[in-house]
Amino acid sequence: MPPRRLLQGIVQGIVVSAACAALAGCGGSADKPAAPRPPASAEQAPPRLPSGDRAAFAVLARNSGVLRAAAVPVAYGSATRIVVRRRLRVAARQVGRTHPRKAALRALRARLLPALRRAASPEALQDSAAKRIARDSIAAADGVDAGLRRYAASNPAANELLPGSSG
Repeated sequence: MPPRRLLQGIVQGIVVSAACAALAGCGGSADKPAAPRPPASAEQAPPRLPSGDRAAFAVLARNSGVLRAAAVPVAYGSATRIVVRRRLRVAARQVGRTHPRKAALRALRARLLPALRRAASPEALQDSAAKRIARDSIAAADGVDAGLRRYAASNPAANELLPGSSG
Protein backbone atom coordinates (compact mmCIF):
# COMPACT_ATOMS: atom_id res chain seq x y z
CA MET A 1 0.00 0.00 0.00
CA PRO A 2 1.43 3.38 -0.95
CA PRO A 3 2.24 5.70 1.98
CA ARG A 4 -0.35 8.23 0.91
CA ARG A 5 -3.11 5.65 0.98
CA LEU A 6 -1.90 4.41 4.32
CA LEU A 7 -2.00 7.91 5.72
CA GLN A 8 -5.57 8.45 4.41
CA GLY A 9 -6.66 5.18 5.99
CA ILE A 10 -5.18 6.17 9.34
CA VAL A 11 -6.83 9.62 9.23
CA GLN A 12 -10.19 8.09 8.26
CA GLY A 13 -9.89 5.59 11.09
CA ILE A 14 -9.17 8.34 13.58
CA VAL A 15 -12.12 10.42 12.33
CA VAL A 16 -14.49 7.44 12.46
CA SER A 17 -13.25 6.48 15.94
CA ALA A 18 -13.71 10.06 17.19
CA ALA A 19 -17.21 10.22 15.73
CA CYS A 20 -18.16 6.91 17.34
CA ALA A 21 -16.74 8.03 20.66
CA ALA A 22 -18.70 11.27 20.53
CA LEU A 23 -21.93 9.50 19.66
CA ALA A 24 -21.42 6.88 22.35
CA GLY A 25 -20.80 9.54 24.99
CA CYS A 26 -17.23 8.62 25.70
CA GLY A 27 -15.03 11.03 27.52
CA GLY A 28 -17.40 11.66 30.44
CA SER A 29 -18.36 9.74 33.50
CA ALA A 30 -21.87 8.40 33.82
CA ASP A 31 -21.42 8.54 37.61
CA LYS A 32 -21.72 12.31 37.79
CA PRO A 33 -25.29 13.60 37.79
CA ALA A 34 -26.04 16.74 35.87
CA ALA A 35 -26.16 19.89 38.02
CA PRO A 36 -29.74 20.29 39.24
CA ARG A 37 -31.57 23.34 37.99
CA PRO A 38 -33.66 25.30 40.45
CA PRO A 39 -37.40 25.08 39.87
CA ALA A 40 -38.88 27.82 37.72
CA SER A 41 -40.83 29.10 40.73
CA ALA A 42 -37.54 29.97 42.46
CA GLU A 43 -36.89 32.57 39.81
CA GLN A 44 -40.27 34.26 40.20
CA ALA A 45 -41.16 36.82 42.82
CA PRO A 46 -43.91 35.75 45.23
CA PRO A 47 -47.37 37.02 44.36
CA ARG A 48 -48.16 40.43 45.81
CA LEU A 49 -50.55 40.71 48.72
CA PRO A 50 -53.88 42.42 48.07
CA SER A 51 -53.55 46.06 49.12
CA GLY A 52 -56.03 45.70 52.01
CA ASP A 53 -54.11 42.75 53.43
CA ARG A 54 -50.79 44.50 52.88
CA ALA A 55 -51.96 47.57 54.80
CA ALA A 56 -53.60 45.47 57.53
CA PHE A 57 -50.46 43.40 58.05
CA ALA A 58 -48.34 46.53 58.51
CA VAL A 59 -50.88 48.22 60.82
CA LEU A 60 -51.30 45.09 62.94
CA ALA A 61 -47.54 44.64 63.31
CA ARG A 62 -46.93 48.27 64.21
CA ASN A 63 -49.77 48.55 66.71
CA SER A 64 -49.05 45.23 68.37
CA GLY A 65 -45.74 46.85 69.24
CA VAL A 66 -47.52 49.95 70.54
CA LEU A 67 -49.64 47.78 72.83
CA ARG A 68 -46.62 45.87 74.08
CA ALA A 69 -44.62 49.06 74.72
CA ALA A 70 -47.50 50.51 76.75
CA ALA A 71 -47.99 47.35 78.81
CA VAL A 72 -44.45 46.20 79.62
CA PRO A 73 -43.60 48.89 82.21
CA VAL A 74 -46.77 48.09 84.15
CA ALA A 75 -46.45 44.33 83.87
CA TYR A 76 -42.86 44.38 85.13
CA GLY A 77 -43.34 46.93 87.88
CA SER A 78 -41.63 50.09 86.67
CA ALA A 79 -45.02 51.84 86.38
CA THR A 80 -48.27 51.39 88.26
CA ARG A 81 -50.67 52.06 85.39
CA ILE A 82 -50.82 52.42 81.63
CA VAL A 83 -50.36 56.11 80.90
CA VAL A 84 -50.26 56.34 77.10
CA ARG A 85 -54.01 56.10 76.62
CA ARG A 86 -54.10 58.63 73.78
CA ARG A 87 -51.54 56.66 71.76
CA LEU A 88 -53.47 53.44 72.39
CA ARG A 89 -56.73 55.07 71.22
CA VAL A 90 -54.98 56.22 68.01
CA ALA A 91 -53.66 52.68 67.52
CA ALA A 92 -57.15 51.23 68.04
CA ARG A 93 -58.57 53.62 65.42
CA GLN A 94 -55.86 52.62 62.94
CA VAL A 95 -56.53 48.92 63.49
CA GLY A 96 -60.29 49.54 63.31
CA ARG A 97 -59.91 51.14 59.88
CA THR A 98 -58.24 48.08 58.38
CA HIS A 99 -60.29 45.68 56.26
CA PRO A 100 -58.20 42.59 55.54
CA ARG A 101 -59.55 40.02 53.09
CA LYS A 102 -57.71 37.02 54.53
CA ALA A 103 -59.36 35.27 57.47
CA ALA A 104 -56.05 34.96 59.34
CA LEU A 105 -55.56 38.73 59.32
CA ARG A 106 -59.19 39.33 60.27
CA ALA A 107 -58.72 37.03 63.28
CA LEU A 108 -55.57 38.90 64.34
CA ARG A 109 -57.40 42.21 63.98
CA ALA A 110 -60.24 40.82 66.13
CA ARG A 111 -57.72 39.90 68.82
CA LEU A 112 -55.71 43.12 68.81
CA LEU A 113 -58.52 45.66 68.66
CA PRO A 114 -60.21 44.80 71.99
CA ALA A 115 -56.81 44.55 73.69
CA LEU A 116 -55.93 48.07 72.54
CA ARG A 117 -59.32 49.41 73.65
CA ARG A 118 -59.05 47.74 77.04
CA ALA A 119 -55.53 49.08 77.62
CA ALA A 120 -56.82 52.58 76.75
CA SER A 121 -59.87 52.28 78.99
CA PRO A 122 -60.39 54.14 82.27
CA GLU A 123 -60.05 50.77 84.03
CA ALA A 124 -56.37 50.65 82.98
CA LEU A 125 -55.78 53.79 85.06
CA GLN A 126 -56.78 51.97 88.24
CA ASP A 127 -53.78 50.54 90.03
CA SER A 128 -55.77 47.45 91.04
CA ALA A 129 -56.58 46.44 87.43
CA ALA A 130 -53.64 47.91 85.51
CA LYS A 131 -51.21 45.05 86.09
CA ARG A 132 -53.77 42.42 85.00
CA ILE A 133 -54.65 44.45 81.90
CA ALA A 134 -50.96 44.90 81.11
CA ARG A 135 -50.31 41.14 81.33
CA ASP A 136 -53.36 40.41 79.18
CA SER A 137 -52.15 43.03 76.69
CA ILE A 138 -48.73 41.40 76.43
CA ALA A 139 -50.37 38.01 75.89
CA ALA A 140 -52.55 39.49 73.13
CA ALA A 141 -49.52 41.14 71.50
CA ASP A 142 -47.61 37.83 71.69
CA GLY A 143 -50.52 36.05 70.00
CA VAL A 144 -50.81 38.68 67.28
CA ASP A 145 -47.07 38.61 66.63
CA ALA A 146 -47.07 34.80 66.38
CA GLY A 147 -50.03 34.97 63.99
CA LEU A 148 -48.24 37.54 61.84
CA ARG A 149 -45.17 35.30 61.65
CA ARG A 150 -47.34 32.34 60.59
CA TYR A 151 -49.05 34.51 57.98
CA ALA A 152 -45.68 35.71 56.64
CA ALA A 153 -44.43 32.12 56.46
CA SER A 154 -47.34 31.14 54.21
CA ASN A 155 -47.37 34.45 52.27
CA PRO A 156 -43.74 35.25 51.37
CA ALA A 157 -44.61 38.73 50.06
CA ALA A 158 -45.50 39.72 53.63
CA ASN A 159 -41.88 39.24 54.70
CA GLU A 160 -40.91 42.50 53.03
CA LEU A 161 -43.25 44.27 55.46
CA LEU A 162 -41.57 42.88 58.58
CA PRO A 163 -39.12 45.05 60.52
CA GLY A 164 -35.54 44.55 59.43
CA SER A 165 -36.45 43.39 55.91
CA SER A 166 -35.07 45.15 52.89
CA GLY A 167 -38.21 45.65 50.86
